[in-house]
Amino acid sequence: MLKQTDMTEEAKIVLEVVPHSWWATIEEISDYTELAKSRCQLILTQLAIAGLIKENIEENTFKNI
Repeated sequence: MLKQTDMTEEAKIVLEVVPHSWWATIEEISDYTELAKSRCQLILTQLAIAGLIKENIEENTFKNI
């Protein structure tokens, strides 16, 4: 997932939904994308590892860079 062209359609949707100006929970992102929470969490973790989003581990929230 280092290149956006290598992303799945689900990952692209999740990346688009993660807000830039505030921290969002997995539940909020899952509701917007209509993906299962477990699937959404996996994609969010992969995006964070790839450096495309920020993860707040203490609050389990995510924010777009």
